[in-house]
Amino acid sequence: MNREKQASNQKIILIRAFPAKVRSGFAQDNAKNADSQI
Repeated sequence: MNREKQASNQKIILIRAFPAKVRSGFAQDNAKNADSQI
């Protein structure tokens, strides 16, 4: 039971952490695009 609970908690942490990485990646891409347009 505890192992299953830990695994589900880790999944939730990964799911929460992933969008932040994606957002920072998009921000970097947008900055690159802005630089190339100037």
